[in-house]
Amino acid sequence: MQEHASSEPTNTDVDETARTEEDVGRLLYAIANADQKSWPYRHFAVRDVIDSAWAKELASMDLGERMVRIAEQRRIRVDPNRFTLTLMPGDPGDLPAPIARLRAMFAAPAVAHTLVDVFRDVLRHRLNKSGGEYRLRRSLDLMEDRTGYRLTPHTDHRAKLVTMILYLDDEPEGVPLGTSVYVPKRPMDGAQERFMGPPWHYDREDFTRVATVPHRAGSAFCFAPVPNSFHGVEPVEHPDARRFLVQFQVLALDEADLIR
Repeated sequence: MQEHASSEPTNTDVDETARTEEDVGRLLYAIANADQKSWPYRHFAVRDVIDSAWAKELASMDLGERMVRIAEQRRIRVDPNRFTLTLMPGDPGDLPAPIARLRAMFAAPAVAHTLVDVFRDVLRHRLNKSGGEYRLRRSLDLMEDRTGYRLTPHTDHRAKLVTMILYLDDEPEGVPLGTSVYVPKRPMDGAQERFMGPPWHYDREDFTRVATVPHRAGSAFCFAPVPNSFHGVEPVEHPDARRFLVQFQVLALDEADLIR
């Protein structure tokens, strides 16, 4: 007799589904109830987006050659001290259980749609559609920034609707490693045009750093890119300092959906 695989869910499937639902619920609760700041652009920082023990487990994993220099992977000019493992889009193949759990959480459609809803009053000025469901795509990267990494002020590309940075470990005492928020020291001619064009980075000396988000395990920084959403990372110079983080981005499915 030929045997057929059962289509009934196993206990493991049920357990993983329940855990993903719990992870998604915790994430949605955190971001939907976050205390947003309006200056110099809409953003928020929130703690306990995921359990800190899970975050630190992700940060401690040795992924070896699976972490590749982002400059080599994407053929773009960026700091060579950033390494990444792309989890979305595409199929990353077999993943360690803690990372597969992370991907399952961010793959839930409710995560992207809730982030869009949180910043809807900003995004309605950037998208052709005034209501209903926007056409979205997502990207998810596990990242490690090693000693020497730095990221000069920039806004993020206009195709990105919402950027979420999830920190996976705690910064050493007295060594701030989180994302910094900047304002220009003088009016920036052409900022709107640069936001509409290719990615553009600015000179750090032309900006004042007004805040740095604490790099704490399980905490996150979120914002909706606009022409003045200047952010970056101060130089990571401590010999033992590394930044472990997740970058999740909600993007317009097609640039035709964006208002020029």
